Amino acid sequence: MKTPRHAQQVVVPRARPPSLTGQRALTRAEQRALLGWLKDRLVREHLPREESPEVRPRVQWAAEEAAALAWASPFPLLVLPELVKEKVTLARAQADRQARIRRQSAALWSGAV
Repeated sequence: MKTPRHAQQVVVPRARPPSLTGQRALTRAEQRALLGWLKDRLVREHLPREESPEVRPRVQWAAEEAAALAWASPFPLLVLPELVKEKVTLARAQADRQARIRRQSAALWSGAV
């Protein structure tokens, strides 16, 4: 049985993007695969190995949110890097604020006992 065209999956190498040597426009499946590859690459750039465990999931969530927003735009591959940058900045600020609140709360609780 032949697989329907819309059900075929495009596999993109993790190390580098697929070559785009032809003059044709990318299909939605190719755009989706390339968007996933670009999102993963941007997360690796914005997330050093020594990052705290509290920040890591926030940065990954921010990248997922940016990819969803980019996908809704007419040019997802063009807007994704800037959206990831903006969302990661906000996620780091939120993680810093949360850490500060935890420190303050711990100081208040230790002084109350």
